[in-house]
Amino acid sequence: MSTCRDKTRQKIKDAFKALLKTQSPLQITVSDLCLNCKINRSTFYQYYPYIDKLIEDVIQDELIINAEMNESLLDSFYLTHSTSPSQIEEYLVNFTSNEIIKKFIKSNDSDYFRLLIVKLEIRYEFKKYHIVTQEDRATVINRNYGVFAVIFAWIDKVLDVNINEISQLIYKFLIR
Repeated sequence: MSTCRDKTRQKIKDAFKALLKTQSPLQITVSDLCLNCKINRSTFYQYYPYIDKLIEDVIQDELIINAEMNESLLDSFYLTHSTSPSQIEEYLVNFTSNEIIKKFIKSNDSDYFRLLIVKLEIRYEFKKYHIVTQEDRATVINRNYGVFAVIFAWIDKVLDVNINEISQLIYKFLIR
């Protein structure tokens, strides 16, 4: 059951997402948010000490939605240590079609947001799959930075390949 605090927090996130439709992420101010969701600044700061924390929450929510849509990929990778190019392709379709994620990836400060996306994805995997040893954590970190470097190069059209070819490339990277 949602509490009043949960509803207010969601209201702030929804206002941020609404403003993203017309502004880049770093153009959105606390004043814009407060005006949009009809709260005062002190209320905003009760929920978020600074706007970057709100941005992190919004991206995390979108990554969780994407992860839930692709749970079979992550589960098969972590639980059976296998995956398939078709599962990777499904993940890429879902990831690249998410409007909120796209807005961050294509923004003027995309390097910052891309690093944040990778960091949050790693944190999610650590938590969901109980990855605790330093060796396992290092493997997850290296794998995620490698996979996302390929995904971002493909999104930026640095890699001139179709979705099937990029899925095969990521697959080969994962099974090495």
